[in-house]
Amino acid sequence: MSFWNSLLELPFRDLLCSLQALRVPQQSAPINSVPVDSLPPNDPIRHAARPVGLLRSVLPDGTAQICTAIIISDRHILTAAHCAFGAESLTVVFGLTEQERKSFRVQSSPSEIDKERGYAVVGVEGTPSQTFGTARLLLRIPLKSGGIGVEA
Repeated sequence: MSFWNSLLELPFRDLLCSLQALRVPQQSAPINSVPVDSLPPNDPIRHAARPVGLLRSVLPDGTAQICTAIIISDRHILTAAHCAFGAESLTVVFGLTEQERKSFRVQSSPSEIDKERGYAVVGVEGTPSQTFGTARLLLRIPLKSGGIGVEA
């Protein structure tokens, strides 16, 4: 079993959401919400959203789709399997505001893909983690050595 396969007990596609749709309840009115980019720069929720971006996937027939991508290491992002499978080109964008947005090219062939669980790990050119950090993943099962970013 691979490292990333051991991370997920449920299909990851059920956990992914678009950064633009990510909302935070206001303290005074739980029914209302505010965009993450309107939160103060030192807000912990805004900080947690930094390694979440949008992946643009172009398929062989020329159609494009937008998916969520999460920085998980210096050179890898995590996304939904259907976004990476069969794509001719992939580009990921990180940044909550226009001023901080940066695009990165993504390798079109995934490092790891699991269609059953619905995730793909793909390499990214450059190091977006230096600017946007990496997501903190909660592990529900013990890790076995040998995967990406895991030392024996």
